[in-house]
Amino acid sequence: MKNMFLSFVFFCITFSGIGQEYQDYYIRGIHKMEQKKYGEAIQEFSLTLNKKPDFEEAYLKRGACYQLLTDYNKAIDDFSKVIEINSKNEIAFYNRGLVKKDLGNYKEAIEDFSNTLQINPEMKYAYYNRALIELRINDFNSACMDLSKAADLGVENAKEIYKYTCKQ
Repeated sequence: MKNMFLSFVFFCITFSGIGQEYQDYYIRGIHKMEQKKYGEAIQEFSLTLNKKPDFEEAYLKRGACYQLLTDYNKAIDDFSKVIEINSKNEIAFYNRGLVKKDLGNYKEAIEDFSNTLQINPEMKYAYYNRALIELRINDFNSACMDLSKAADLGVENAKEIYKYTCKQ
């Protein structure tokens, strides 16, 4: 009985570190992001994902690094992977919308911001960024509604743009 207990303890000690390795990579990736070493952060998040391929936070962080490095296609791929893993991840929809906005894919960006708002109707910058696109494509009625909502939620720039753009 004692040998069986010792074997169990040995097993627990030996294998308790398995699975921890991906977290170490992830934490190093976050530190690299904080240091603005985005390329190195991407490497750490990639190592994380090699160990734990369904870790949505690692995809989000790596996607953000790609976005900051203006590698927009890879950013979209990572944000899309998060949405594949968790279709209720508002941050992935929002960030993908920002990238698509930067690429000029306005219809797709509006769709992503709308999905963000379906998940979280209080996401004030989704209203604001959707409004900016709507202004660009001359959909003033929708833009004014979104600017009004963003302003109500506290986006100061939305208040200013609304004041000068929308009829009261």
